[in-house]
Amino acid sequence: MKKLFAMLLALMLLAALAGCGGSGGEQEPIDIEDAVSDEFAALMEGRTPIGGLTDKEKRALIDEGRDLGLIVSFDDGGLTITDGNGDLIARRDADGVVWDEFGNAIVANEWPDNEFTRQVPNPGVKNAVVKSNPGGINAMIDEMEEAAAKAYVEQLKARGFTEELPGMDLKHGIEYNAKNGAGYTVSFFWANGGADLTVSK
Repeated sequence: MKKLFAMLLALMLLAALAGCGGSGGEQEPIDIEDAVSDEFAALMEGRTPIGGLTDKEKRALIDEGRDLGLIVSFDDGGLTITDGNGDLIARRDADGVVWDEFGNAIVANEWPDNEFTRQVPNPGVKNAVVKSNPGGINAMIDEMEEAAAKAYVEQLKARGFTEELPGMDLKHGIEYNAKNGAGYTVSFFWANGGADLTVSK
């Protein structure tokens, strides 16, 4: 779980840095997974209720965020993480839903039930981060074997994704892009033990 939150936080930080053109100076790279405590990851993954935190625990999480160059604030029963410029990285609302800076609802290790996830088989998201928004879903899947990826492509075809679309013509890895009769598009990519799945319309 912590590995997935660390991966998601690293992606959000990269997006935030790209959006502001970087910090302008050389910075020592950090290993996000090592830098983020289990408590911080559990809070953002929804495993720890915000309402159950003491002021001392909140202060420790605020301090940990600052050590990572983040601003952590507790408000309206939720939690907000911004970068040093005040740009949103993630927000966990009072209902426990985590949102990224693009308005995507983020779920770790669960397959959400929505219009887009119902179009495709569950790829086995025991180690995954799934982002959902009104336009589709994106799942970043960690620890998927090559045989499972090949089987998943066959499952997509069996679910009606048979109108193949152009891809990147990979020399390594597995890629499948297709459309079904209802107008939904799937893009599946696997390489080096991890996969990315996008469903949109």
